[in-house]
Amino acid sequence: MLLYQLRLAIFGLRRQAGYGLAILVVLALAGGMWTFGVCRYLRHHGGYPDLSPTLHQVELAHLETPTITRAQGNTHTTATWATHTRVSFPEYRQLAGSGIPARETGTYRSRLLVASPRGGAVPELVPARFVNAAFFSMFELPLGSGRAFTRSEETAGAAVVVLGRRLHRRLFGTDRLEPSSAVILEGRRFQVLGVIEGDQPVRPAWDIASMDSNQDAVYLPFGWSTRLLARPMTLVPQSPVGDRFDQLLDSDTLFVSFWVDLATDEQQRAYARWLQERFGAEGRPYLLRSYPEWRQAFAPPHTRVAFLSSLSALLLLVAGFSVARLLLAKGISRRGELGVHRALGATQRAVFAGQMLEAGLLSLTAALAGILVALPYIALFNHAVADIDIPVQLTGQTFLLGTGVCFGMGLVAALYPSWRVSKTPPALYMERR
Repeated sequence: MLLYQLRLAIFGLRRQAGYGLAILVVLALAGGMWTFGVCRYLRHHGGYPDLSPTLHQVELAHLETPTITRAQGNTHTTATWATHTRVSFPEYRQLAGSGIPARETGTYRSRLLVASPRGGAVPELVPARFVNAAFFSMFELPLGSGRAFTRSEETAGAAVVVLGRRLHRRLFGTDRLEPSSAVILEGRRFQVLGVIEGDQPVRPAWDIASMDSNQDAVYLPFGWSTRLLARPMTLVPQSPVGDRFDQLLDSDTLFVSFWVDLATDEQQRAYARWLQERFGAEGRPYLLRSYPEWRQAFAPPHTRVAFLSSLSALLLLVAGFSVARLLLAKGISRRGELGVHRALGATQRAVFAGQMLEAGLLSLTAALAGILVALPYIALFNHAVADIDIPVQLTGQTFLLGTGVCFGMGLVAALYPSWRVSKTPPALYMERR
């Protein structure tokens, strides 16, 4: 019976190809815009990765002072998050001196001049991140090739780096790490140990206050930050600070993000006691957040990205109304044919199912065509807009949301026209015959 209904549906679509083409075009164009909107929304508002719940972030009480960096299209300043997730350099050294966590890392962002030792290309300033060796395993950064630097290499002061994929591709023309690869950073030669696979999230968990920025291009051992006199990209001063780098390191300016991995309950209790003895006893408020608690505390802010993405949903809804009108006109134009089917014994349910099946075939085709329509939107946005270097991408999740919602909209739009056409009475057409 299903194959019979399918043949009838295909026959009906072929007989009314004009209506079918109009429905397909309207729904595919709206579906393409919807899919693009979903891609952009999830790039900015997608969930945080499922990292280990034993990760913890330490918050120390600070003043909330403004910075010039602002999340896209809203009044939420990154300084608000920075004061709750960053510490000063002296505080970082205190926190890193407990000896309790299984893993820990401090991290901050700077700009460094990078060039290929082969020459030819013009040196460029790139976002560079200073991290401890445990950083890569704590935040599960995937490496496309090579490896991360080790604790012993960091302690020994080895001149080693890990590169982001985009920078490595610009410098070497490939995503694969070549043997003995090296880069020149601030006039010093560094060996490239590994290359990050893919692009980082717009909201990096390791430093949430750096959201809405280009992704990190270089990862260096934390100790090189003082050797290179690398000033942070964003500062949250708590009091006036001098111009010299050593004055910055001795000040209460916030720029270091600090995380610890407390793998056991015993470590968590020991670290909580240490924080109480070190800071609580001095009257300094502190807070030890687990990673799940951190995710709840720093939910994505409302931005213009969400508003613009909602416009694509509105466009899809308008397309649904247009599709409903076209389907109704298509069904009414076939009332004579359908009346004969009713006279020959077809039930209202069978007519309704046949109309829905036709709409389903059109909706599925339009949903898949919408993905093809979305691809040039995505490419144009990444090329012409490129607000940050983290691209909008079509992933498996966005594919399912794009096609699924578009297909569902087509079926919903077909409900009333199909019901209306199924009410076609057979008697009138019997008299005409």
